[in-house]
Amino acid sequence: MEVEPVSSEANTLLGMNLYFSRQYDAAIKQLRSTIDLAPDNWFPHMWLGLSYEYTGDLPHAVEELQKSSKLVENEIPWPLAELGRLYARMGKKAEAEHILADLDRWSKRTYVPPYFFAIVYSGLGKKDQAFASLEKAYADHSMVLAALSVDPHFDPLHSDPRYRDLLRRMGLHM
Repeated sequence: MEVEPVSSEANTLLGMNLYFSRQYDAAIKQLRSTIDLAPDNWFPHMWLGLSYEYTGDLPHAVEELQKSSKLVENEIPWPLAELGRLYARMGKKAEAEHILADLDRWSKRTYVPPYFFAIVYSGLGKKDQAFASLEKAYADHSMVLAALSVDPHFDPLHSDPRYRDLLRRMGLHM
């Protein structure tokens, strides 16, 4: 697929689509070239980190998610939530819980999408809290739920009837 070579946004979206279609190696290649176009843009760093994670390259995943989080520090909590979920998956539960506390403090001063809590809870294996957060996101009509059926973050929830029910209510299918 050809995209505008100088548009970091279009190139990031292509990387995201590759990620969601679970073509992680292709996503990594795409997002690396996107970062060459816009090294200070947090968004491709985040998706690159997520892509690294699902190829098993956890050190690079942490590095990219930390970069992304640093680029939007105190502005956008999404990369921080992704880092918390990754820490949880790596068995660093204390770090993940600390990030949940950070997100909670953040939510006291501004809106934090419940989806961000759901991904960390899912990483921690706290299914009830993950579903409670997903239900809040559903009630908020959160647009990030549009990718719920293909988001690998929630693979551990697929066998739960609540997951299929939520997808049904949203008009999504697995």
